[in-house]
Amino acid sequence: MRDKRKYLDHEIWLSKPRIVCGLMSGTSLDGVDAALVKFTFENGKHKFELLRFYYLPFDDKFKKKIYKVINSGIIIQDVSNLNFQLSYYYAKAIDFLSKNIDFKKENIDLIGMHGQTVWHQPPTRSKLTTPNSQPPTTLQLGSASVLCHLTGIPVVSDFRTADIALGGQGAPLVPIFDREFLSDKGHNVITLNIGGIANITYIPQKGNIIAFDTGPGNVLIDEFTRRLFKKQFDKDGKIAVKGKLSVVLYNHLKKIKFIKQNPPKSTGRELFNKKFFDKIAEIIKENSISKFDAIFTLTKFTAWSIAANIRLYADSSAKLIVSGGGASNLELMQQLKAELPDASIVSSIDVGINPDAKEAVCFAYLAYRNIANLPGNITSVTGAKRETILGSLTMP
Repeated sequence: MRDKRKYLDHEIWLSKPRIVCGLMSGTSLDGVDAALVKFTFENGKHKFELLRFYYLPFDDKFKKKIYKVINSGIIIQDVSNLNFQLSYYYAKAIDFLSKNIDFKKENIDLIGMHGQTVWHQPPTRSKLTTPNSQPPTTLQLGSASVLCHLTGIPVVSDFRTADIALGGQGAPLVPIFDREFLSDKGHNVITLNIGGIANITYIPQKGNIIAFDTGPGNVLIDEFTRRLFKKQFDKDGKIAVKGKLSVVLYNHLKKIKFIKQNPPKSTGRELFNKKFFDKIAEIIKENSISKFDAIFTLTKFTAWSIAANIRLYADSSAKLIVSGGGASNLELMQQLKAELPDASIVSSIDVGINPDAKEAVCFAYLAYRNIANLPGNITSVTGAKRETILGSLTMP
């Protein structure tokens, strides 16, 4: 039987090390990232240690269900089924995680479950809507109650809603982790995560932190690697390196208004959806663009879109720490270096963080902060009118 006092009294919670499992399934729609993390609070500072990382891929049938909910007319039965099925995937990931390191689940204090985003429509302005206007919305599937009772572990979930209710974008939420663990008094720092969508956190030596989605990360490259090569992703960028630039496609992509939109801003598959992809496919076909040229152009555009945001809103000579699946795409990294020749670009592994695990670690930390009664959003990042504790706790 768990002692519930530690979840209700933040001083008890912070009094000893806590083991938290962070669960993340992102816009790439490929599977579950599970990170088991030990957090400690000493001398007024938080510290973390990644104990184990595990990746559980979705099977193809399940991926299609997620795509259907995001891209097709909604059937409530599909949404409900997906909500429960995701929870079973998350529970399975925790089982593998604990078994692989011979770590008893009973010793896990908390789960931070981000859930699978199927819709994200933040406010266009950082203020609350009136009762009669269309409210901003966000929806991450995955039932905290199901996961909690499958595992017997308390769950913190629904991280984005409170920030949106306060007029914020509800994203990105990683900057609180970046500020705590990756700031550098000697350098301006940019953390770049390249998942399905790319996002940056800019941590200047002086001034406010800003963070936002820059646009596509892996989403365009992955989609057309599947369509044109029947592969899940361009491993190491080996397909892109065989192609050359299609000026027609490149110029079309550079017209995407979101790229140069002022922050705060966030995006997802509401923009980068089937209709959007089909238009690109039409341009590729009409202009007889080779499939290698298409992947190269999408890769180059992705690097350009990230760099354009850094040039506009951050520091193009900063220390740039890269994480996420895109960090393994060697051609994408080469293109990014070409776009930002003055930046010092390193992998997050060089600062002690597994690039694949970072976002799962971040949501473990947000869950840890929830029980510690600490805010999880940064107002200069999301545009919310005030700081707030993020997430809701579900107990067994």
